Amino acid sequence: TIYHEAWGTSNLLDHMFYWGSTSYKDHHLDSTQAMGWQGMEPYAWYDDMTWSGTLNAGDIDFVLAGVMAYDFENISLPGPDGNYDQVDDISVWAFRPHLSDNMNNLYGHQESEMDRYVGVSDIETTPGSNLYGASRTRVFVPTAWDLFDGETLTFQFPTGDVPFYDPNLTPIGAEGTKDEFVVNSDQLSLHRTQPAGYGNWNQAAKTWTITGPTTTGGSVGSPGPDGVPGTADDDYPDESWGAIYFVALPEPGSTIALVAGSGLLAMRYRRRLRRSGII
Repeated sequence: TIYHEAWGTSNLLDHMFYWGSTSYKDHHLDSTQAMGWQGMEPYAWYDDMTWSGTLNAGDIDFVLAGVMAYDFENISLPGPDGNYDQVDDISVWAFRPHLSDNMNNLYGHQESEMDRYVGVSDIETTPGSNLYGASRTRVFVPTAWDLFDGETLTFQFPTGDVPFYDPNLTPIGAEGTKDEFVVNSDQLSLHRTQPAGYGNWNQAAKTWTITGPTTTGGSVGSPGPDGVPGTADDDYPDESWGAIYFVALPEPGSTIALVAGSGLLAMRYRRRLRRSGII
């Protein structure tokens, strides 16, 4: 039993669940060394977490249920013109597997998973952000979440209307306390998964179920044979694999042409581990 009151313990659990017995300090640049049971690192801060199971001599069989803030994001995609220009941009809710470090060498810590992407930029797509549509230093560490044999994931998304923050009408630098976000509420409708056709989506129940073993096809998260990030042989993913994206439910008879924030996501895991030294 673990009693914790500080956000630091949650961060430690995230790293422990992902890396297992592997040293984070020695291998934070190479996900192929991870030995934990969980295929990504949620953004900490477990709410309503319940973990129950049986620990045997050679394996563990358990169920973990909890609510995680920031793992279900309201971001944007460019519209038919292909640009983030607040003209025809499209609000999207997304779950994207990631690793939880989002700053380099903070508070004196000399190792960070963000060091995999030093000098690499991406585009800010959060509606209302001060940097919306602009290039920025990467603050997101995508990963490929491949399930093992015996592992199943069930994602339960909201079945009613959810807020979609309008990236076109919400002003740059919007502040929630001033009611500056423009919100359109509608049901979630599947846009795509990464890779295509990944898992089983039930539109009526708003559930997404994945059964292992799976291979997403994403990069393995390795710095390559030279062991140095930022060189030509890196095998770091540019985007998350094992991801799902939603748009607003289209009106009957209409179509949405797509060229390509934060909320709550409930996740339940059931996994039997057969590797020794996993804990």
